[in-house]
Amino acid sequence: MPIKPDLLHFLVAMFEAGPRTRMITELKASLPNQDIEALVQMAFQSEGYCMWYPVEGSEYAEVHEVEPGKFCYFDAGWYPVNPDELKQYRYSMDWLPKTLKSGLQISGKTAEIVRGKCWRLGDFRFMDQVVPIRSG
Repeated sequence: MPIKPDLLHFLVAMFEAGPRTRMITELKASLPNQDIEALVQMAFQSEGYCMWYPVEGSEYAEVHEVEPGKFCYFDAGWYPVNPDELKQYRYSMDWLPKTLKSGLQISGKTAEIVRGKCWRLGDFRFMDQVVPIRSG
């Protein structure tokens, strides 16, 4: 599946930022015209629920699980929060190297050289010579 340039730019920026956890609402705000569920399946790993929720007039309110699967925050009264809005995801640092390797049709074994930062992707044949390719 081809990746649109704006989405690829976002995912490369995520790679450069490191394996930071992001709320689903943050991903939706950053990429309003994208299928976020497909994006999450492609390049992120679930990290459960965030226990902070952005609230108008203040930065974040602490979220409490008042019953199993039911979440609320308190701000001069209790307000329910849709559990789907509390989902958080961690960027999969191996997504970009795997995607580059596949897209560039690089052969050979992939090896992580510096954990979470640099990979040896394999070998690329260029003008009858084998060239080692790295990312990071």
